[in-house]
Amino acid sequence: MRQSFINLNQYLFRSLILLTITLMGANASAQDFDLDKRLKKQNTPPVATTHKTIQYADTSHLPKLDVIIPVFDPNIPKKDKDDVWPEVRRAEANRFAWMMKKALERSQAFGAVRVSPNDSGFGEIYVHGKILRANGEDIRLEITVNDIRGKKKTWIKAKKFKYRVQESFHKSTRTKGSDSYAPIFDMIAQEIVKKLSRKKAKDLQKLPAITEMRFANMFGSEYFGKYLKSKRGTYKLVGLPDENDQVYAKIRAMRIQEQLFIDQLQPHYEDFSTRMNPHYFAWQEHALPIARERRKQKNAAMWGTIAAIGGTVVAATSDNKTVQTVGVVTAVGGGLVAFKKFGDAKASASVLDEMGRTLNLDLGVQVVEFEGIQTKLEGDAIDQFVAYRVHLLKIYESEYTPDVQL
Repeated sequence: MRQSFINLNQYLFRSLILLTITLMGANASAQDFDLDKRLKKQNTPPVATTHKTIQYADTSHLPKLDVIIPVFDPNIPKKDKDDVWPEVRRAEANRFAWMMKKALERSQAFGAVRVSPNDSGFGEIYVHGKILRANGEDIRLEITVNDIRGKKKTWIKAKKFKYRVQESFHKSTRTKGSDSYAPIFDMIAQEIVKKLSRKKAKDLQKLPAITEMRFANMFGSEYFGKYLKSKRGTYKLVGLPDENDQVYAKIRAMRIQEQLFIDQLQPHYEDFSTRMNPHYFAWQEHALPIARERRKQKNAAMWGTIAAIGGTVVAATSDNKTVQTVGVVTAVGGGLVAFKKFGDAKASASVLDEMGRTLNLDLGVQVVEFEGIQTKLEGDAIDQFVAYRVHLLKIYESEYTPDVQL
């Protein structure tokens, strides 16, 4: 009975949409119909993108600043929650940081935009993201943006962005092969660019020098500390070393090396996102109707009943990774049981589970060399990032603190 009621609602809804389209078409003038344009559009293969033309604020008069995007906070609750699958959340934390990077690059308002394992990378602007919800239908992100002068120099403070995926998204050929969450990252990029456009050029032009001095202080605060003034976590530039200062020249060279190291991480984040695509798109598609039905039932005050949600989804069990076709059933006692693992095949479920086992990407073993000093890097992205910093510290101390036993 419940299933028939749902099917009837769907039929009436679709009929209303068709009627609306027909009425809109009836009001169209014959002069508006461009046959050549229609034929050209018909013969053009569908573009797999959800990005619309976005109007960004004008920043052409401002310097191009570098951006650091730490891997997003997955915000995994300590207790089990209906629509949070920890493995997916950890994978999303990396994926969303990469999508944020691509959205900011599309704005063409910034210099280099880099995803970093954490917020210890050096750039002029920092974009921090926290996942509040991502259930297939609704995505909500909390975004904080500050610059290198300190966390108190906040451009955007814990602002919440939300976007709802339409049910038609997964049925359209034009959106096939694209991420249903993509629009929210363009929305965020648009907001960040708007904040950037309101900054004074003379203030922004100081940021690269502050970045350089904060990097230098990490290695030699006794030498470079006099060039920065810090008060309550906010940094202000006092001066700069002489251009011919050899220690300053070495620090600049070291900073370039660190930038190159982070640049080498970018293909890893891109590859992770690309490999995740088919499995994640399947997860999004099967998660959407469940999230949609849960929302409808909540809005209709239908909690506390046992009702089968129409249709079936493919779910993966947590212990043996097997895939079963199951119905989604509401829980007794006023709550809705949401299956937390989805996939359209056994491979999809197991791949997502495997990719989300850790928040940090495993990079494999690599050997780096600079100034004749070699260091073997092992472990995940953060492990190797920290080890590379130690590698640079060895170089600095070997030349400028010769009495230190390394």
